[in-house]
Amino acid sequence: MRLADFIKAEAVFFRFEPTTKEAILDAMVHACCTAEGIARFDEVRRAVFEREADRSTGIGRGLALPHCRSDEVDDFSIGVAVLKEGVDWDALDGAPVYFIFLVIGPGDKPETYLQLLSQISRVMRVPDATQRLQAATTPEQVIDTISAL
Repeated sequence: MRLADFIKAEAVFFRFEPTTKEAILDAMVHACCTAEGIARFDEVRRAVFEREADRSTGIGRGLALPHCRSDEVDDFSIGVAVLKEGVDWDALDGAPVYFIFLVIGPGDKPETYLQLLSQISRVMRVPDATQRLQAATTPEQVIDTISAL
């Protein structure tokens, strides 16, 4: 299982116009649902926002990992946002977030769900990962960079 296999170019974002956590999450959920043909966008959106309300997914060092499990989806979908300007995400370290990985998955595959979250965390700990992602200029370059890390 490769992390990059779950990321569609349509769900990779650069230079977001929205500058709030809520607006960014909304756009990312919509893109993931559209890319995967998920019809019940509102249910997935509700699950993502409920999870975020429970505890911030801003884990520190410029990274946020919003995620949810939903019976509305059959497989995993991952959205990625690479921001030039950081956004307040109520991160554990209080620092702004520049990299957001949204993971949406089915409720009946908890092992895969945890493996994907772990892979994202590992990828982002690679010494030059943030610089390489910031240097990408297309969604395909982001996916290729993640695949190579």
